[in-house]
Amino acid sequence: MSRTGYSSPVLVLIVVLLVCLASNVSGVQVAQGQEVLRGLDLSTMSFFVGAPGKFHQRLLARAIKQFKDAGYTLGDDSLYPSLRLSLRVEESEYCKGIEIYQPKLELLEEVALVRSGHKRIVTTWFRGQEFGYDTKPLILEELQKEQDEMLRHFIEQYKFLNPSRKRDSQNK
Repeated sequence: MSRTGYSSPVLVLIVVLLVCLASNVSGVQVAQGQEVLRGLDLSTMSFFVGAPGKFHQRLLARAIKQFKDAGYTLGDDSLYPSLRLSLRVEESEYCKGIEIYQPKLELLEEVALVRSGHKRIVTTWFRGQEFGYDTKPLILEELQKEQDEMLRHFIEQYKFLNPSRKRDSQNK
């Protein structure tokens, strides 16, 4: 077997593995840190939605309604903890008609390092995409579906870990 005959199938295999790896990285839905939701008081948590300008207000109102429908009111005065929903869309500078999309929901909190006592702001809960991926231009309904799914997941985990926490509807 010649050297070139051997390297061609190996090269093809390497390229196929790289493509598979790249598609897995961009398609992964990461959810971590569920336990940190235990004891979290949503009424002291600020909420932020980062979304394309033309959709921002509608997505923000929809998100707040989703929490309200679940029986929770979010705080608005505190800086941390903060729940940040990002439906970030950027136009690709290289491909016309393609956008880079990075949906994520993360809880940011101030924590003290055990070793030194220094305080840092860190992500303690996360769901979404670590990296953006290429997509066709997104419409409002697609962003709403993604937002609804991420918030539904957060709210379900919160309810499960905080069964005794009184909801707004129970307080009335």
